[in-house]
Amino acid sequence: KIVFPSWTPHVALKENIAMFTDPAKKTSEIQFLTNDTGGFEQGAVKQPDEELFIRWLQFSMFNPIVELFSSPDNPTSNLPWLYSSRADSIFRYYAHLRMELFPYIYSFAHRNRLEGKHMIGKIPGNLYEFMFGDAFLVAPVYEPGVQQRKIFFPYGKWVDYRTKELLDGNKVHLVETTLDRIPLFVRQGAIIPMRPYASSVEKGNNKELTLHIYCGASGSFRLIEDDGISNDYLNGIFAITPIQLDHSEKKAQLIIHEMEGTFEGMLENRNWKLVFHTDKKPGKMLVNNKKVKYEYNNIIKSSSLELKGSATDKMIKIDVVY
Repeated sequence: KIVFPSWTPHVALKENIAMFTDPAKKTSEIQFLTNDTGGFEQGAVKQPDEELFIRWLQFSMFNPIVELFSSPDNPTSNLPWLYSSRADSIFRYYAHLRMELFPYIYSFAHRNRLEGKHMIGKIPGNLYEFMFGDAFLVAPVYEPGVQQRKIFFPYGKWVDYRTKELLDGNKVHLVETTLDRIPLFVRQGAIIPMRPYASSVEKGNNKELTLHIYCGASGSFRLIEDDGISNDYLNGIFAITPIQLDHSEKKAQLIIHEMEGTFEGMLENRNWKLVFHTDKKPGKMLVNNKKVKYEYNNIIKSSSLELKGSATDKMIKIDVVY
């Protein structure tokens, strides 16, 4: 498939963010909007600004489409490894994360066509933060030398993606913004499908998926897949796997429903790894009412188990009992 995105104008990082989030700007209505990471002419100076470039690439990794592009006069070509080893290391971390998030991102691309669901969610009154899909709150850093910034958190409870700190919603928090990280948070109740890293979309596949389930609230996700090559999806040739999380004080129940629909090359079996992010260790876990062994990580407060060779046309029910 070929998607021709629209670009933001050649403006500074702060203004670029607003191009995505400000309802008053027509660009914010463009579904597959992108920008020139690092700025089209930003690096065409004798001393490129490493900090600005790093903050820019962190923001760009949570755009619907990512591109590294610049003026031909730019000595770095906006390539991170031509800036510094630090810029390259940070770029690799976020580029790998984005490739692993492909099932999540691709499902939202489908939802945009089917429902008009925008991948970039606006937060009223807060231009410099946004939702990336339903799960992630992203708060780019756009000022130099900033080590902390205030962020408004919408209703609900939120988990810091890196530190796993739990934060209350409907209020403002002051959070750390060291150069190696963009403030990134996950809403409790989120279900995030990820797959093993591959150096390109074409080299990756969904044979093995990891579901990150953020307990503490109920939620759902629809995993949408197609053949990845043709435009058959325009004729309804794709498949949806509904995933439902029901959370209560005593347990969390995850149901992976049978796959609905069909397409050429559709998987008959899949390996699942389930990672439940909880604030306490479960008393037991059951798969289809049978008690199973699981691993608990006390550092990141998560419980995980693997389901090998699960038939995609069969429902799976997992109970996490506290």
